[in-house]
Amino acid sequence: MDDVALTPPRWYCIRSRQKHERIAAVHLRQMDDVEVFCPQLRINRKTRTGAKWFTEALFPGYLFARFVLETRHKEIRYSPGVADILRFSDRYVTIEDEVIQRLRQYVDDNQLVTITPGIAVGTEVEIIDGVLRGLEAVVTQILTGRERLRILVSFLVRQIEAEIHPGDLLPPRRHPLSREGL
Repeated sequence: MDDVALTPPRWYCIRSRQKHERIAAVHLRQMDDVEVFCPQLRINRKTRTGAKWFTEALFPGYLFARFVLETRHKEIRYSPGVADILRFSDRYVTIEDEVIQRLRQYVDDNQLVTITPGIAVGTEVEIIDGVLRGLEAVVTQILTGRERLRILVSFLVRQIEAEIHPGDLLPPRRHPLSREGL
């Protein structure tokens, strides 16, 4: 092989097939000399059966890979889950290392960003799961290390305290024009 001067590895934006970011990331991680950054968002959402944790792409339809374009272009471009390498006209878009480093500050070791509801002591909440479902309560204490909250519930003319998982609570909905929502 001729001694061709290769460019150093650079970060590129990879466009995935619809909802295939994780599949593309898995296949790209199996390649030698390819570093992959595919940040995911972990969010607790209310469903008909109660609150559940969902994981989805932080940048839907995109992930990032660091590689030498000249040697890996075709292998990456035709990898399962990949739609294309982002480019404008005939120029591939590169991302500076510092940008990826700043993004990495917001994710954990599994490349996850966890969004937790803004529940604090004194917050009025609605219980959406369990035997107390449908009742309103006030958060009295955040219990560290156990992902539990202590709440005060008015039930049958009495106030009782209970411990509950934050995913079983729904913060109050505020009208978008209320002063508190501004």
